[in-house]
Amino acid sequence: MPEKMTLFYMKRTGRVKGYCTGEQTMAFYGEDEEDYSEIMDYIQVDYEQFVIANRDYYKVVNGGLVFMKEVIN
Repeated sequence: MPEKMTLFYMKRTGRVKGYCTGEQTMAFYGEDEEDYSEIMDYIQVDYEQFVIANRDYYKVVNGGLVFMKEVIN
């Protein structure tokens, strides 16, 4: 099982939009890195299957992962 995972989130809203296991950067998006970097950012956190399964309930606030009680629309 991986030790870390990377969460990609929207800069404006903090909504988590994607993830990958391991430690990544925006280079994950290859030739589209520059475009994605304008609207998205990433954080690296300890691997948690619960976060992956429930990512619609999380957002990034001040550089930290926050569990939201309601689904973020």
